Amino acid sequence: MARPPAESGSKPIIGFSRNSKGLPNLQHNLIESLQNNSLGKLTALRSLNLRGNRIRTLPAGAFKGLTNLGQLYLSENLLETLPAGAFQGLQRLKWLYLQRNELKSLHADVFQGLNSLNWLDLRFNSLQNLPSGLWCDHMPALLWLEMEGNDIEQLTSSSFTRCSSLTVVNVRNNSLKSIGRDTFTPLSSVWELDISWNSLAPLPIGTFNGLGHLKLLNLSYNSDMILSLDLFFGLDNLTSLDLRGLEMSQDCQHSRVLLSLENLHFVYFDDFSYCRYALQARGCSPKSDGISSLENLLALEFLRVVVWVLACFTVLGNSFVILGRLLIKNENNMHSLFIRNLCAADLLMGVYLIIIASRDVIYRNEFIQHALSWQESVLCQFSGFLAMLSSEVSVLLLAYMSMERCLIIVFPFRTMEPSTRQNQTFIACIWLFGLLIATLPFLIQDSTCFYGSSSVCFPLHLRSPYGQGWVYGAVVFIGLNLCAWFIILLCYVCMFVSIHRTRMRTTGQPTHKADWIGWRFFFIVLTDSLCWIPTVVLKLLVLHGVNISETFNAVIAVVVLPINSSINPILYSISTSNFKDGSLRIFRTRRQSLSRIVTGNSAGNTNMSARTSLGKRWLVGAKQLHAHCSVPHLGTLRHLARSTSGLGGSSQLSAPALTMTPLSLVLMSPRARPKQCLASAAILDQGNPEGQVLVEEKESTL
Repeated sequence: MARPPAESGSKPIIGFSRNSKGLPNLQHNLIESLQNNSLGKLTALRSLNLRGNRIRTLPAGAFKGLTNLGQLYLSENLLETLPAGAFQGLQRLKWLYLQRNELKSLHADVFQGLNSLNWLDLRFNSLQNLPSGLWCDHMPALLWLEMEGNDIEQLTSSSFTRCSSLTVVNVRNNSLKSIGRDTFTPLSSVWELDISWNSLAPLPIGTFNGLGHLKLLNLSYNSDMILSLDLFFGLDNLTSLDLRGLEMSQDCQHSRVLLSLENLHFVYFDDFSYCRYALQARGCSPKSDGISSLENLLALEFLRVVVWVLACFTVLGNSFVILGRLLIKNENNMHSLFIRNLCAADLLMGVYLIIIASRDVIYRNEFIQHALSWQESVLCQFSGFLAMLSSEVSVLLLAYMSMERCLIIVFPFRTMEPSTRQNQTFIACIWLFGLLIATLPFLIQDSTCFYGSSSVCFPLHLRSPYGQGWVYGAVVFIGLNLCAWFIILLCYVCMFVSIHRTRMRTTGQPTHKADWIGWRFFFIVLTDSLCWIPTVVLKLLVLHGVNISETFNAVIAVVVLPINSSINPILYSISTSNFKDGSLRIFRTRRQSLSRIVTGNSAGNTNMSARTSLGKRWLVGAKQLHAHCSVPHLGTLRHLARSTSGLGGSSQLSAPALTMTPLSLVLMSPRARPKQCLASAAILDQGNPEGQVLVEEKESTL
């Protein structure tokens, strides 16, 4: 049956004679009541529009005699009750509009005599229940029942007794909390049922018994509803199902809920990932979440290119640094251990990106057919585990490295530097803590509902903020990572201020080297900020109900989060002078060895002798500086000599890095004797023409 025309479109009908087929349009007047039989002489009347008046009551038989009336508009009045037989005599009435009144209840016999009624509109009243008894017996031809916007709290097995003629039932936007078993059994002809925007709890099995002809079912926005496995049993002809606003069941059994609906053509969700549960549907909405689409795991060509580029940079960059740190001699062993662990953590992110990129290639143009098996697969869970482990270990290592370097640089003459054993213990604890964080979803719930909730197996929950494990995700991504970012920011600010003050005291003005350090610090903090601050802000926004665009969601999840893992090798190793010098030294040594093998040339020995002589001068100066000036840390001065000379004899010595010249070191010592100290400092300064001691060494520790 076609939907009847809206009452607002009715045209005024002019004529007052007994043979008139309509009255002038009487809507929006001040009519307060109708007298009994006041319209009885207008037997030819076909349409009567009393919309928008002040009618409070209708006497029984008010429309008696209007035997040809087909449309009656009583909407937007003040009707609170309707007496039994209020519409008696309207045996040809087809459309009755009673919406936007103040009706709270209906008598079972109020519709008596409406034998031809097809459309009954009761929207936006205050009805708390449907009429009791066999109220549908008075309307044997009723096809369309509209009850949207009332206060109905429950439907029982007697609510629709003898309403077998109904084809469309709309009970959306009420206060429904429960629907009894077999409530809809009498509605054997219904093809559209809308019970959306209610407060329905989990529906009992058998709720939809008898609806064998149902084609359109709308259950959307019943936030407390959980879909059980057998809920849709018997709905063999269902072609359209609206489940927007619903979360699938907590036990992940939702993957089989829709399998029985073989004729389902269209299904509507809030979360694109749910489309994998209705593969038989030709149309599924939404068609994408910004990351994936029905066709591809990575929906945008831009994402596919970026993921491959990031994967290659991350794997190659971190592998190069790990190998280089193992080969470079005369390296700060403790700092090198930090960097190797950081690169190992970031390397795991590269493995994760390669897995995602390769799956995208494998599932190209048919992703939705494999989405369910992929997201429940062991490989997806393993990928998510790697990404979570990499992300958390990396950010925690950066925070700890920042604190450790900050203590050494800001307080160089205090015994605050952690020992090698303490650092190794902290690193091990960070890895164990990262493993715990990444493993926790396997222990507290089915991991396929957590890591598998996203097609890229990394659960940021930007599209469904209160999805599976959202509390866990919020604690990790907002709480833990935000705290780590604040620590990194604070430490680098303190280090920069310390370096700047020291240079101003020793040289009286900033240097080009100081500017370079400042920019390097800025980029270190900037990359961490670009990685985590957008994620934290977006998580907070979506938790407060703000919608995030699909493209922005994709960029954050696939591009922004992994980018730190590809940049860290450059910031913490490749861009530092020590690593570059060490790499060049290895290259030159290999080339010289090859040259000696081919030519027998021994020129390298002369070069080493010169470096050894320079290193000995530094050792002499360092020992004298300690003896005459009583500087607290002799290991620090030995470290100065080792860093400059590269001698193997002092490779076992290690100490905190300093940011000052030997002369400034003397002047800052409270027990310095200037005449003797200046001579010793001069020896050191002769080997360092710029007068800057260990700037490069300090940079490599940051």
